[in-house]
Amino acid sequence: MSLQLYAVTIAFSLFFIFFVIELVRRGALREQYSLLWLGVGLVMLVFSASSRLLQWVAHAFGVYYAPSLLFLFGLICAFVLLLHVTVVISRLTDRVIRLTQELGITQMRLAELEHRVHAAVRQPPRDAGDLVPPAAAGTHAREPGVCGQAAASDGGARRAGGDNP
Repeated sequence: MSLQLYAVTIAFSLFFIFFVIELVRRGALREQYSLLWLGVGLVMLVFSASSRLLQWVAHAFGVYYAPSLLFLFGLICAFVLLLHVTVVISRLTDRVIRLTQELGITQMRLAELEHRVHAAVRQPPRDAGDLVPPAAAGTHAREPGVCGQAAASDGGARRAGGDNP
C-alpha cells in the first residue's frame, strides 16, 4: 500500500473518531452507541498506522492484498452495528406498543371514573369541548370570595377596572 493511501486512511480514521466525539459532545449520539463507533475508528486507525500489523493479520486470514482487509473489517463492523441497531429498534417498538396499550387502558379507566362521578352527582357527563375556562364564564380571579360567586351575584356587571364599590 502506498504512503499516500496510508496517510488518507489515517486521516480518515482520525476524522471519524473526532466526529464521533463531537456527536457525543453535542448530545446527538448516546455514549452507549459511541463506544461501538469509537472502537471501529480505533481499530481502523491501528490497522492504518501499522502496515506490518495489517500485513500480518492479512497473511493470517489468507488475504492476498492487505488493504482489502480494512474493507472486510469495515464491512463486518457495519453488519454488526446494523444488527445491534435492529435489536434496539425492535425493543423500542415493543416498548411503544406496550406504552400505547397502557395509555389506552388508563384513558378508558379515567373515562369510566368520570362517568361514575357524573352519574353519582346525577349530571350528564360533559365532553372535554363543553368545559369552559373560569375567565370565559365571567369569573374574575382577582376578586375575593369563592370562585364565581362575586361575578355571578351581580350578573357580571362589575368592571375589571375596579372603580365599582
